[in-house]
Amino acid sequence: MMSPIRITHLTTSTIGGAGVAALRLHQQLVDREVPSQVYFRMGDGSVRQSAQRPASGGLLARIAEKISEWSLQRRTRSGGFFTLPTHPGKLSFGELQPEHASNILHLHWISRWFDWRAFFATVPATTPIVWSLHDLNPLTGGCHIPGDCRGFVDGCRGCPQIRPLLWDRQRAARSLELKRKIFQTHPIHVVANSRWMLQAARDSSLGKLANSIRMIHLGVDCNAFQPRGKSTCRELLGVPHDKFILAFGAADLNDDNKSLKLVCDALQESPLRNDCHLLLFGKGWPAFSLPVSATAAGWTDNERLLSVVYSAADVLVMPSRFESFGLTAVEAMSCGIPAIATRTGGLSDIVRGENGGISIPVGDAGALRQALERLFTDTELRDSLGRQARLLASDDFSLRRTTDEYISLYRELSGDRV
Repeated sequence: MMSPIRITHLTTSTIGGAGVAALRLHQQLVDREVPSQVYFRMGDGSVRQSAQRPASGGLLARIAEKISEWSLQRRTRSGGFFTLPTHPGKLSFGELQPEHASNILHLHWISRWFDWRAFFATVPATTPIVWSLHDLNPLTGGCHIPGDCRGFVDGCRGCPQIRPLLWDRQRAARSLELKRKIFQTHPIHVVANSRWMLQAARDSSLGKLANSIRMIHLGVDCNAFQPRGKSTCRELLGVPHDKFILAFGAADLNDDNKSLKLVCDALQESPLRNDCHLLLFGKGWPAFSLPVSATAAGWTDNERLLSVVYSAADVLVMPSRFESFGLTAVEAMSCGIPAIATRTGGLSDIVRGENGGISIPVGDAGALRQALERLFTDTELRDSLGRQARLLASDDFSLRRTTDEYISLYRELSGDRV
């Protein structure tokens, strides 16, 4: 029997790649008159049919959360990012239903919001759950980026990211077991956003319990993210007209994973040093000295303003240690800006050799310097890669294509084959 599609989205925050992707999909669904509602813990609630839902529990729950996060942070080894499904805050699926009676629950990044065991106990066992992976945390005992560890394949025993305590040496393994019970009792359909994520999900012990696993790339609105006049954009941002402009962006400019320091190391000894200018967009300011002049564009989620930032640049530099996808690269490429990006995770799906940009090894300042010098001196190559980038973004990473694929999945799960 066919059922109308009605979607409830959950995302901890509307800020950052996962939150932005969730809101973009939601807005597309609303524009196409597909009933959709998004709930979040923190962020901007100005989007149509969105609402903030802090977890219940009051002051005591917030104090308990801070203590739990402090304790876990002390146990997490340097360079790790680890969150648990247990949480002092409570949220009930039922309390969301009076506002928006849905027949499909769509989860995005939901860490640090509510207790998973308590929440899933309120979700009917017949409700299909779409879970879009923005990192591997839903399939691990707590880590978000497992690195070389393959514990999520066979039980997360002896987790290398968390220091064991004498009375609790298997915290990650116990968290994975909690998640296993959720996967065993609910129809969960996992969506990976890259080939790397797809393979990791298929390899994982929890992925083998999922009702289905598929890949749907994240997408951008290629009408909002389009090439704009470089001279005008530089004028608007106060960026030098006579410099080689390198765009670099991150939610937190001091995030070690984004590797702004590697860009600085590459420029430090480069003959380009006096010709380059950094255009930084995101929150904060680098905690270390920069070898070249720089302009701070700040943080914004306005797509047209972001397209101005990208269009003011000659190249996007994205030397991340790891990216499950790499939405920033797609946004820049849609604006006709080639990307220099590391061969890691989902970035390998986006910058393919020298199609739309230049791919470099992770952590290789020398390769980054060579790529920058090459694109500085070879303007024909730079222009050619920019044109390729725009075509690649519009063909493979359009938001319309992403939305079409999600609607097809929703229809499959609701029995609506129309």
